[in-house]
Amino acid sequence: MAIYKGFSTQDVNTPFSEFTSSATGSITDTPQRPVANRKTLITDKELIIRDLINSFNIKQGDKPGKPSYGTTIWSYIFEPNTADVRDQIDQEVRRIVAQDPRINLESLEVYSYENSVILALDVSYNPAGEFGQVAITLDAMSGVASQL
Repeated sequence: MAIYKGFSTQDVNTPFSEFTSSATGSITDTPQRPVANRKTLITDKELIIRDLINSFNIKQGDKPGKPSYGTTIWSYIFEPNTADVRDQIDQEVRRIVAQDPRINLESLEVYSYENSVILALDVSYNPAGEFGQVAITLDAMSGVASQL
């Protein structure tokens, strides 16, 4: 698989420990994750999934200069859980995933749970064709998509 590299500032305000304790109780100076300028280095599958989740967090019309960019999936969250609404959510998820050439959607399940929608995706990563499963929750109360 090609190595995709990116930086995330999503958890920039979360405390980061430069030191970890080993099984013997001694302290090592090995950081848990590589850090550069308070940004966390992420690669490959983790980066692809983070970018996918970011795509679900941008509502259509929110990106300056690109009014057609983003997702309309948030307009379906408080709708009744009917077959028509589930089909519209399915189509929107497939559209969002199709925008990223690094990932292919193999199957999709949509579940409704309290004030959220849970997306269970079976995906393959390009160009290696490795398979993986991703669960994403769209929380209506916070208005944020996140990985389960």
